[in-house]
Amino acid sequence: MAIFENAGGYIPNYLYSASAKKSLVQKGMASPASANGAGSKNFMIPAPSEPPKPKIEMYSGAFYAASALSGGLSTGITHTAVTPIDLVKCNMQAPTRP
Repeated sequence: MAIFENAGGYIPNYLYSASAKKSLVQKGMASPASANGAGSKNFMIPAPSEPPKPKIEMYSGAFYAASALSGGLSTGITHTAVTPIDLVKCNMQAPTRP
């Protein structure tokens, strides 16, 4: 038995064989329902329906405006939070004058 059935896989296939599931059940590491396939029914929760979002065409004026707005907003928030901390640090490091 080859450890890697396909050349591109990084997860050994023997972990997913039926004998591996049975041995995990015997060792108490898996539930018996998952070993015999009883617990393998598809369980899906449907996504809520959302209205379609407007698309911004790449490299258009709206794209650059949205990029500038989001970059300015994130930079402003970051500098607003970090600048007072840096000011206190610099005041602590500066030598006091007599």
